[in-house]
Amino acid sequence: MFVGYSNSTNIERDLDPWVVRANMDGRPNMIALALNKEMYAAYDGKMGALYKVWKGNIKFTGPVYDNIHGSQPISKSESYIQEELETSPWSVTNKDKKQPSKISFKGYVLEGNKVTLKYATTLNSGEVIHITETL
Repeated sequence: MFVGYSNSTNIERDLDPWVVRANMDGRPNMIALALNKEMYAAYDGKMGALYKVWKGNIKFTGPVYDNIHGSQPISKSESYIQEELETSPWSVTNKDKKQPSKISFKGYVLEGNKVTLKYATTLNSGEVIHITETL
């Protein structure tokens, strides 16, 4: 089964790269998106959900970026939305029974100025549901 969402507007991207997968704010498996020069959104790949939207920037620090060990990228400035996700917000309702759903991040695809985030979940029956979100 496939479930998808697509934002069909054409957006010019101000930064390159505008999609970065990294540990951020002490959280692993984050996907940060530069919506424009000042606005960012971050998705939690492990939870399959929006984690944060903020105006500001990302301080890229850590061994990969500036050779400083023990540090990781940090979102800087004012947050508009921030979810402290401890469990996945996803659930599946089947025959009027709601069950929690474990999400698996399956990566992302860049196509022009859009990114498609890919997830999957497996029902108790063994059926796999593929989920995409295009931004």
